[in-house]
Amino acid sequence: MIGKIVTVTVDRPLGSYHPEFKDLYYPINYGYVEGIIAPDGEEQDAYILGVGKPVEKFTGKIIAVIHREDDAEEKWVVCPEEMSFTTEEIAEQVSFQEKYFQSSIITEDFSLDAFEKGMEETVFSFLAECFPESGKTFELNGRHSFYKDISGYFELFLCLFCNEELIGTVAVKRLSDKDCELKSLYLYKAYHGRGLGYKLLAEAVRFAEYKGYRSMYLDTVSTSARALSLYRRAGFKDTQRYNDNQKADIFMVLDLASDSSCF
Repeated sequence: MIGKIVTVTVDRPLGSYHPEFKDLYYPINYGYVEGIIAPDGEEQDAYILGVGKPVEKFTGKIIAVIHREDDAEEKWVVCPEEMSFTTEEIAEQVSFQEKYFQSSIITEDFSLDAFEKGMEETVFSFLAECFPESGKTFELNGRHSFYKDISGYFELFLCLFCNEELIGTVAVKRLSDKDCELKSLYLYKAYHGRGLGYKLLAEAVRFAEYKGYRSMYLDTVSTSARALSLYRRAGFKDTQRYNDNQKADIFMVLDLASDSSCF
């Protein structure tokens, strides 16, 4: 939702007053998105930021969702495509009305989607930027050439998006009828410490269990302290080398047939 382009029909323009509550003045344009029904059963309301004059209609991008804890409504915050506002700036500009409610401003919209044909370049760009964060180089025409056939190489490949930007991946590769391998668990450093890596890992494990695998293997390097902590917290145990990856010096396995995992 966040990042999408919508058209707002303005029924309370900048400089007007609420039709029922006569003391409620609108310092910004406010209206609704036709055809989109909000949780309260009415068309979706939206605040418009960054427009300094009254307008009848406005097309812009959604930059936030205002969730009311004590009301059935949610409000979208829309602004010109080339503009942006901090959470504090949004809160200040909508406070004329939101001060009457227990509201929180949501500026990140996460979605987890299965890889589909046509997403290759998006994945390549992400990996090329993410690998250097852990001291690696993405070699699409070298040892990482298997990414050219994501659908064929992996049994599962998931993409985590934030506001329509790819920020993380995880994959499962089949090793045998009983065994699979955790692959491509990558997440931008800016999103570390928020439980997103655990979420990606959990989805991979659930898929492996659903497919009937007995064990999930992985390889990594001993310098990846954060990743190792995550794997061990999830129930992975050290095991013997199971592949010929000379870059890896740590090999682990999760027993999917027992209750040893934390998922």
